[in-house]
Amino acid sequence: MKKLVFADGTELKFTDSSSALNMVAVEKNFAKVDEIVPMITEENLKGAEFDGELMLNVIPASCKAEKNGDNVVITFTNRQKTELEVINDKIEELQIAMTEIAEG
Repeated sequence: MKKLVFADGTELKFTDSSSALNMVAVEKNFAKVDEIVPMITEENLKGAEFDGELMLNVIPASCKAEKNGDNVVITFTNRQKTELEVINDKIEELQIAMTEIAEG
C-alpha cells in the first residue's frame, strides 16, 4: 500500500499501483467515499507526501467511485499545475506579503 500523508499528519492508503496523479483506494462501502473526497483538495495537497515524495504543484482534477464486487474503488485523478498557474500563485503570494508589509 502507498500512503498519502497530509501536512497535519493525517494518512490515507492507496493501492500499490497508484501514483500521485492517479490515486486508487479500495474501500468496503460508499460511506468511506463521503469521508475521503472532501480531504482531497488543492489546499490539503500542499505540503502532502505521496509514497514519501512531496507533492509539488499537484491539484485534484476528478474523482470516480464505482462498485466492484464487495468493494468500492475510488479513483482520484490529479494534475500538475501549468507554468502559468504556478506563476500566478507566486504573484498572489507576493501581493499578500507586500500588503502585510505596507500595513505594518
